[in-house]
Amino acid sequence: MELKRSHKILSFCALALLLCPYSAATIISFAVIVLFLALNFFKSTVFKEKTGVTLKQLIVSFLVNIALLSVFIMRWTQFLDPLIVTITGFVLCLLATPILPVIISCYSIKTPEIKLTDKKLGISDHIIFLVSSILILLFISSASPLIAENWECDANCIYTAAQGMVHGKLIYRDLIELKGILMYVIFAAGALITPYSFTGLWILEIVFCYLFMVISAKIQLLFVEKKSSVNSVITAIFTALLYSCTSFDCGNTAEEYGIVFLALILYLCLRFIADDNIRFLKVFIVGILTGIIFWIKYSMCGAVFGIALFFIFYLIWKKQVKQLLTAVAGVLTGFVTVSLPIVLVYFFNGALYELFDVYFGMNIFKYHVTETRGSIFEALANPLLALPSYLSDNSQMLILIVVALVFLFCRHKKYFAFFAAAFSLSFYVALLGNGSVVYYPFIFVPFAMMGTIPLNVMITKFLSEKKKPVRVLSVLASIVLAGMYSFPFVKNTNYYGVAKEEFPTYEFSKIMKNSDDSSFICFGLLDFGFYRSMETDPQIPCFAVLVHDQDMVDEQIRYIEENDYNYIIISNNCNYNVFTDEKNVFKDYELIAMKEDPFYEGDEFYLFRKVRET
Repeated sequence: MELKRSHKILSFCALALLLCPYSAATIISFAVIVLFLALNFFKSTVFKEKTGVTLKQLIVSFLVNIALLSVFIMRWTQFLDPLIVTITGFVLCLLATPILPVIISCYSIKTPEIKLTDKKLGISDHIIFLVSSILILLFISSASPLIAENWECDANCIYTAAQGMVHGKLIYRDLIELKGILMYVIFAAGALITPYSFTGLWILEIVFCYLFMVISAKIQLLFVEKKSSVNSVITAIFTALLYSCTSFDCGNTAEEYGIVFLALILYLCLRFIADDNIRFLKVFIVGILTGIIFWIKYSMCGAVFGIALFFIFYLIWKKQVKQLLTAVAGVLTGFVTVSLPIVLVYFFNGALYELFDVYFGMNIFKYHVTETRGSIFEALANPLLALPSYLSDNSQMLILIVVALVFLFCRHKKYFAFFAAAFSLSFYVALLGNGSVVYYPFIFVPFAMMGTIPLNVMITKFLSEKKKPVRVLSVLASIVLAGMYSFPFVKNTNYYGVAKEEFPTYEFSKIMKNSDDSSFICFGLLDFGFYRSMETDPQIPCFAVLVHDQDMVDEQIRYIEENDYNYIIISNNCNYNVFTDEKNVFKDYELIAMKEDPFYEGDEFYLFRKVRET
């Protein structure tokens, strides 16, 4: 007997709230939903007859929920007594035990083989995506016009390097920064639109978000029998939910731009499977996209490795060796097409060593490496060790990925194998190493968007049976609820209402611009936007200390000794203790200004000026 649609939707809601009950309100909501399901299932009909769920499936589900209990405990022991948290979590696990089997049964009943068909988007769809992109990035990006000053150090370091590239400097040789060269090309485009301002990059963020929605919609429509105008609204809502994940951070990360190219690779590869035909031109495009991702940030290429493994086994199993050779040749040709010009530029500028030493050497051997660096085993185990933390911090993403896995597993095994291979290696490679940063998991967003496929189908079918006023109200209510759920996760809300005068960049640049000699160096720290505020480029390669490496600090000390900098900017939270001044860096300088970090209490920035003999 097939489950009612309301039961299916409630099952998804219960699973969502189970995986990350981020507040007391969600715990109560979860308890109410699962209680409703339990009463509904048991009061009238035997549970097994109602859902087709067996005792064995319930036991397996219980074990899965016990494993997920670690996420719940990690989140709530920060605020409550561990014993209370553990008992509460165990009770929730018991209540949640029917949920996973119910979801599986939703797609185990009457599930014909999927035949993917492409569908075109209309003008109204593109308008929805464009308007949604503007609204999303207006509220969640630190480059938004609503924010007085972008205080994000990673984005500012990349921007400073890109602005220097616009003025003829060569990344890695003239300015040391760790991202791929194409990341600086993107930032340079933003700098050309609005020099020394993030507004240009905010515009590019909108363009990339719009493109991501278009590609995501195309992927979803492959699985939908009939296109509806509601599909695009649902795509926009779920994009807003995913962009508000903790891993979005404050925007302008390599992952934010990389998801567009990864989503397009997923779309093309799904078409390859559906059409059962691999053409050289299309796999050549996949190779180009792979090259672009590689030269933005190579650790985002894990999904491509997973896809490659899938197609190797899939095509060999189907005895299509010729198509396999075509795929390999096309991807490699596309990758070389992107990579060769980059390598040649550095070769002819005599900077090939710097390219490989910085982009590969420093990232592999120095980034996230400290004196207490873990073993190789710990580095390999890090993705699994970091899993509970990322589950609790990015619940929207996790929920949709689980839904996608269940949906594809029950509908067609080859699409499930493709998805599982791509996501597994993407997850493992992205988090590989001795340390991880909050924005690393954002590269998984294209996989999460595939979890909206069954939800899209159910919601569209549900609304199609309702009158127009009900459909409109339902859509508006969904938008409001999505906003209410998303907003607490948005990181840059603390920026709102903070005037530019509150930032050290404004205070220090105002002082330095009034001086006849405004030469300065940011010593022992990342660039928080000081070069941008001064509208100048660094004249030294180590303009910021990017890794936990004393060599970079020593190099900056050498710059100070050899150059007559009038100002030095430093903080009390950097790689050098300004108060002990063990290497006498500040012996000829006096402190003239101090400004506290507007967001982190206790973090202070200092401006020193050279003492001149009169």
